[in-house]
Amino acid sequence: MRNKKNTLYIILAVIVVIVGIVILSKDNSKDKKDETETTKTEQTTEVKKATEQPTATEKENTRTTAEATDQQNQIPSSTQQAVTTTEKQKPRAFYGIWCDAYKKRTTAQKQAVEYSKYGIDAQVFETTQWSNLNSEKWYVISAGVYETKESANENLSKVKEKYPDAYVKYSGDWLGE
Repeated sequence: MRNKKNTLYIILAVIVVIVGIVILSKDNSKDKKDETETTKTEQTTEVKKATEQPTATEKENTRTTAEATDQQNQIPSSTQQAVTTTEKQKPRAFYGIWCDAYKKRTTAQKQAVEYSKYGIDAQVFETTQWSNLNSEKWYVISAGVYETKESANENLSKVKEKYPDAYVKYSGDWLGE
């Protein structure tokens, strides 16, 4: 009888060991599966981050566009009185040294940035917002904003050195957007 009891205990112990091994291997495979899924998730996240970060070219384009927008919005203190926008006061008419015109605002803004590299106070205006400019929508580049025709003419020769077709033009009254 003792042999039978011992054999039964041994068989029971073997079963417990086997069950333990099976349970542990399932836990290990589950951990490995979780690790694999975590690794895949981390890799996917890294790929998303990599694709979301702009390239050097995209950063430069963004900077150039931002600079163009800033350039358009900045009016030197000497000419701020010519074009002033407040809630109570609309922009006033001015004289500009007209250099170029484009159908697309972004193209005009990019070109204005190029003009500014030569020290020209390049600003972009929409023609339909001014009474003396083209009624068809164009985006014109003015090398400065002047209160008088004389002050614009004083600066015209400097601009013509780089842009020979530049000329002085009066904006007319502001019509708004």
